[in-house]
Amino acid sequence: MPKRKQPKITWFHRLFLLGLGFLLVGVLLIIIEIASRFLCPQWAPVSGTCQYYWNHDEKLGWSHKPNRNGRFTRRDFSIQVNINSDKLRDDEYSRNRTGKKRMLVLGDSFGWGWGVDVENRFSEIVEKRHPDWEIINSSVPGYSTDQQYLYLKEQGIGFNPDVVLLLVYLNDFEGNTTPEFCLYNKPYFVRSGEGLVLKNSPVPARSIRQRLEFYLVERTYFLRQIYHGGVVLRSKFAWRKKPASQARPDDPRRVQNEIMTYLIKSMKDLCASRNMQLVLVSCPMDAQRRTVLRNACESAGIPFLPLDSAFANPLDRTDFPHDVHWNALGHRIAADAIDAFL
Repeated sequence: MPKRKQPKITWFHRLFLLGLGFLLVGVLLIIIEIASRFLCPQWAPVSGTCQYYWNHDEKLGWSHKPNRNGRFTRRDFSIQVNINSDKLRDDEYSRNRTGKKRMLVLGDSFGWGWGVDVENRFSEIVEKRHPDWEIINSSVPGYSTDQQYLYLKEQGIGFNPDVVLLLVYLNDFEGNTTPEFCLYNKPYFVRSGEGLVLKNSPVPARSIRQRLEFYLVERTYFLRQIYHGGVVLRSKFAWRKKPASQARPDDPRRVQNEIMTYLIKSMKDLCASRNMQLVLVSCPMDAQRRTVLRNACESAGIPFLPLDSAFANPLDRTDFPHDVHWNALGHRIAADAIDAFL
């Protein structure tokens, strides 16, 4: 009996089956996404995103949109955010000095007051206690020490402060060495001889890939959970993809420590050239990183205040239930410690 001739599978059939597979997966994801909006309300994306307040900045990566106002809402809080004409979350301050002393604060989301209204922020608390001082808070969420240094060099010194207060958080060590943060491109520094070289400058605008990922994070329920899970896995196993000579877990920390030390020294030199006093305040962090900051400050003659002891035994929680940033009590504790130190 003659064999039946098997039908030939053409490229058209393969493409059709592949497209059908993608279609079925897409339909399944849409169904799960719709179901998640009813069954998992805690996965809801937050409103008042950073994108509403940020502009692409070729020198810094991103900066505030001037005169932008709105509500900033997360799972644990909803606050009013007002950005002034100098692109700062603060009152308007003239470049011309008044008869008051002046301090400029450089920081990230902790310095910015993530989660608290501006009157409950540590800089405003200290300023209210000292009517003879003007405290200008130039903090921007996501900034690392590298961006704070560049801001001080390009814009901050224009306020002619007497004191520059640099607030350092643990993730600044890594942030100083990376070209991207939260799907935004940024400048960063690498070592070169006895100094640093600026890279990724001018900073490119976000790519299509970054915009797509940002959409998933800001507009979806289920897909953003998948995305965040992927980010965690990529971060956890990224070092395994490096050559053996670079795969040691301690290598990145050593480089990060050196670049942080260089940046602190560079900031000190810049301040000294303008007769400004640099003060470094660190958020609670592990002892090894804190020692790096202490050694850098001692070497450069910079007053250093670690906030670890101030936050060691609080009467109540100093952060939010689902967010590591300081709440109003946390800012009061920081303000008390900084006020006593200064």
